[in-house]
Amino acid sequence: MAILTRCCCFDNVRTGSKACGVYSLIYCLVSVGILLWEFVDYIEMSSYTGACSMCELITVAPTNPSLIINGAARKGLYAAYSIDLVVLIFLFIASIILLVGVAKNSKCMLIPYMVAIPLLIVLQLISWIIVFVFIGMGEVAEHVIDIAQCVVWFVVTAPKILCLICVLSQYQELKDGRGRQYNMV
Repeated sequence: MAILTRCCCFDNVRTGSKACGVYSLIYCLVSVGILLWEFVDYIEMSSYTGACSMCELITVAPTNPSLIINGAARKGLYAAYSIDLVVLIFLFIASIILLVGVAKNSKCMLIPYMVAIPLLIVLQLISWIIVFVFIGMGEVAEHVIDIAQCVVWFVVTAPKILCLICVLSQYQELKDGRGRQYNMV
């Protein structure tokens, strides 16, 4: 028995799964864009403080000198950005596979998405923990990492969980021999 029979405003989990795939593709593109923009700020800060060996050619001072981040925090933020980027790329690929899997009624092609979403949520949570640890240690100025970003993350995580449950329901429907286009009324 599937967890859901309908997903959001869609009549069935098959259509909802397609919508989840499209949502995840858009989410990945926007998130990667934002992440790369923040990463450029990281490189700018690192080149200004002389901490980044790959940034020797960049001599631009940060636009806001209060954004300078100290030692270990810089490496922690770099790790957090890198982890997010890798998982977002994995989710992008998994979303494409999801869309193909729903179209072909292949339950095996839904599995990468069902792995990518929890992985993304857990690793982003770890990234936030890293950031808050460095804020607590005084390594990062509190206004560098806005608390509003954390709130936005929690708000954006809710649709990811809904998408996971919707795709999981579609997987269960296909496993039980239902959930195909001709089974939909």
